[in-house]
Formats: sequence, C-alpha cells, structure tokens
Amino acid sequence: MLLLCLAVTLISRSGGFLRDITASSFDLDLLVVAAIVSAPREAHNQTKEPSFRHGGDMSTGILSERSADFFRDLQETVDQDDNVSRCLRYRFTPPSESDQPKKRRIFYGSLIADESWELFEIVAAETNGIFEAMVFVESNRTQNFSHRRFKRLNHTHSLQALFGTERVQIRSFVNEDPSLNGLSREHKQRAEIIKGWKDLGMTQDDVGLLADADETFTRDFLRAIQVCNDIPLLNYEKHRCRHGSVKLKGKTLVFESSPECIAKQRTWFHPDMIIGYCIEGIGNETMHPKAPRIFESYHRAKGFGSGCDAKGWANETAIADDRYPLYDASDFRRTCAGHFAILNPEEPQSKYGRYTGFHFHNFFADANAIRFKYRTFGHGVKDAYFKPLGEMSNDLRVMYNCARNITDDQTQKWKRLPGGFNELLLPLPIYFQDAIYREKRHQFIETIVTADEKERIAKAKSNKLSRKRRHQFLQTIVKADEKERNAKVRSNK
Repeated sequence: MLLLCLAVTLISRSGGFLRDITASSFDLDLLVVAAIVSAPREAHNQTKEPSFRHGGDMSTGILSERSADFFRDLQETVDQDDNVSRCLRYRFTPPSESDQPKKRRIFYGSLIADESWELFEIVAAETNGIFEAMVFVESNRTQNFSHRRFKRLNHTHSLQALFGTERVQIRSFVNEDPSLNGLSREHKQRAEIIKGWKDLGMTQDDVGLLADADETFTRDFLRAIQVCNDIPLLNYEKHRCRHGSVKLKGKTLVFESSPECIAKQRTWFHPDMIIGYCIEGIGNETMHPKAPRIFESYHRAKGFGSGCDAKGWANETAIADDRYPLYDASDFRRTCAGHFAILNPEEPQSKYGRYTGFHFHNFFADANAIRFKYRTFGHGVKDAYFKPLGEMSNDLRVMYNCARNITDDQTQKWKRLPGGFNELLLPLPIYFQDAIYREKRHQFIETIVTADEKERIAKAKSNKLSRKRRHQFLQTIVKADEKERNAKVRSNK
C-alpha cells in the first residue's frame, strides 16, 4: 500500500501535495502528526480530503494551496520531454532510439537542522519520485557546539511520502567533543551520509548526490542524469577517479528568501554528484586508497587537492597507475576536482538559461531563525542578534533591499535581478510556478523584515534607556556617598 502512496507528488493545506493519500496508508505516529498540524478533516472518501503537513517542532513557513494535479502536471511536462533533446541540451550522448535506457540510480544525501517544511516542499516539488534512496543527517549540536533539540528523527514516513521515495533514512549525529566545531564538525556529520548510502545498498555504478537541504539540481537535469548514455564525469572507465574529471557541480541560480529576490549574475556551485566507483566507502579501496589528510581532518594533504591550482594537485598528478584516491563526503563540497553541469542551449535567443540547479537560500519562517543560523552555524556572525539583517552578509543585503524595495548600492557584492521571477529563463522551479504562493511568500518576507527592524529599534531604545537609568542610579549613589563623607568630615572637625 505504501508504494502506491509514494506515487503522489505534492501536498497543500487545501488538498495539495499529498491529497491522494488515504488515512489508512500511514502508521499511527504519522496520523498523530497530521492531527497536530491541521484542524480535523472529514474522511478521505468524503467531500474534503485529509491534509498532511508536518508541524510540531518543525516550522511551517508559507505553503502552496495548489492541488496535487497542478504540480503533477508540471512534473510530467518535464518527464515526458524527448530524451534525445534533453541529453543534447547538456551535451550528453542521448540514448539510441532502439534502446530502452536503464535509469541510473541516484542516492541523495543532506544535513538537516531548522529548515521549514516549506523548504522541503520546494525541493520535493523538483525531485519527487527521482531518487533511489535518501539519507538525512541531524545533529544535536550546531557547528559552534550550541545545543539544539532533535526535531526530525521521527519524520521518516513524512519525507518518504513527500519525496516519493520509499527508502529514506534520518540518521542522528552526536559528538560531545567541544573541540570539534566549525566546518570540522559539519564535515564529520556529512560522513554519516555515505554510511547511510552503503546501508541502503549503493553500488559503484550508482550516483551519489550530496547537497545542503536548500539546494537541488533541476528536474530536467536529474532526468538527463538518469537516462543519457555517456556522461564523461560519471564514466569510471574514462577517468578512474582522476582529479578534474570526477565531480559534477551544479551551476546554480540563487533565490534569496523569496522567489522574487534573485541574485543577479551570481552562481552558486553546489550540489555535487560523484559516481560510486570514486566514493570512499563505496569504491574499491584496494585499487583506490583513501586520500591522505592533515591530522585526520577534512583537509587533504599537500598535493592531493590542497588547492585549486596545479601545485594543489601536484602529488596526485604524478600518479602513474590510475590509483587515484577516493572522495569522502567533505570532498564533495570542498575539492576543486570537477566541472560545472551547464545547460547549453543551441539557439542564440533560446528560452533556456545556462543554470542546472537552484539554491533556495534563507527560506526561513521568521527572522529569529535567520539570526540563529548566522550566529551558530559554520560561518558564524558574533553579533548576529543585534546587527540589522541587511548588514549581516552580502546575501541578506540582497534580501533586505528586495523586501524593502530599496535600490541596490553599486558597491554591493551581489545585486538583485530587476523584475524578479518574471524575468527568468527556463527552467523554472516547479513550486514557484504557483503565482499565488510567490506573492504570499514575498509579502511574508516584507513583513518579517519590517517587524524585525521595528523590534531591533525598540530594543536599541530600551537598551539606551536602561543605560541612562543605570547612569542616573550610579550618580545618585555617588552623590549620596559624597554627602555622607562630607557630613563625617564636618563631624570630625
């Protein structure tokens, strides 16, 4: 019964993503979650169908009200495109007309923390039904060792249904060593992803896709990876895990907190794919040793990917017997070994852009979640709870100006795309093709930024008043002390 349920695509509060799933399809704990999220609904076979959206510890965000059919039609439009045309768009070898291509299996992995359910829906709309298996890893600590509660460990069934993938693992990561922090902690946590892939039966012929939770390849590109015949970076016989020929990186369009806030001329370079032959824990470690590292850290040793130039790969370049080192989870994100996956439209005035992925950055449900992230995670901002949002990072400056409709300063590192979503070329994120959702999400960001600014100004005034009162109090004490001393002097005389 569960396999039938997983064929559905999206959920929406009025039906939406999982509207076709009957109550009998889920375990009791899933029904409890559904009861927490929404008001009681009538049975599935009556006029109204049960809503299924996660709540409890998971923040919700702004969710599309569209039915499953709306998103399913968009997905099927992509899926039913001609595979020859699809492969040629990426300069991959298309399957021959006589072949029924055997689909490559893609294993997905990501760290998760305090992302909203909205973000999961956005990514699932793009990827539903594509992955062979998925591994999510959640930690009880942030990268700077701040404590956080586990929130997702019992959400396996929810993510199975949402992503249309039966085999889903949510793994916990607990390491109470306070000296393990920053990116060292982050990459140690990522190592759990490959362990999960191995548990789920990943082989050398399978593809590993490692992402952050707010990143995805486009649906069209993922379908190309599944069916195109010869993809050089996924052909082990062509590269034998040689650096520069291993990793397939997304050329990624960045949305900053809203579908209307797009970073112009900025390209992100994740997520990443590597063939199983070259992944540590999956590939042949007799033929391909582990990469030497500095003090067992995530840093590769000098000459084995320690830098992006020729010197950084000098020792690996000298290898003559194809025994190139394997790639661990940190190498997916860090090494320069690879090429961008780029959409290559032939026509000069093509309706297609060149990006192959999306980065849905800072799609949080409130300003506090944004400030918590910037204070406690890998690239921390010490005064994140006090700085104006627009001054905390180049990314948030794009979001702030976009939400307040402020003209970008020419000195800004990143500027937004004038006209927003309507100015984009294909492919478009599937979830964002709901115009009502786009409007609500942007209004939501406008409200968040305005409210956060008012709260910050009020706190600043309060702190200023408190400082004034403390100063007045100290002055009173000093005057009283001085009066008492003068009285003692007169008495002694």
